[in-house]
Amino acid sequence: MDGDSLASGAQPDSDVYQRVEEFEQEDFAGELLVVQPHTQCSLMLNPAAAALWEALQWPQTVRELVDLMLEANPQHAPEAATRQVEEALTHLCDAGLVSCTSPGAR
Repeated sequence: MDGDSLASGAQPDSDVYQRVEEFEQEDFAGELLVVQPHTQCSLMLNPAAAALWEALQWPQTVRELVDLMLEANPQHAPEAATRQVEEALTHLCDAGLVSCTSPGAR
């Protein structure tokens, strides 16, 4: 999945994202390094992205992740929070750390 497909094709209430079962992670001075062991692709997550990563232990839609972000940071504009969530999901999906399931694919 590339960034364009997530931003333009994501269904906020229906596509479901969840982190993969196999990964390695390490904390580094307030940021989280996550590695996909099969590809060795890695991402350094800032605190906001790390919070999304933690939420992705369970299946989540974009809307649910945005709601979590807004609950934690009520001063965020909903549009900015949506953009941040979509950007984080794009990077996590591209790295093979998060999978997306569409309702029609179940």
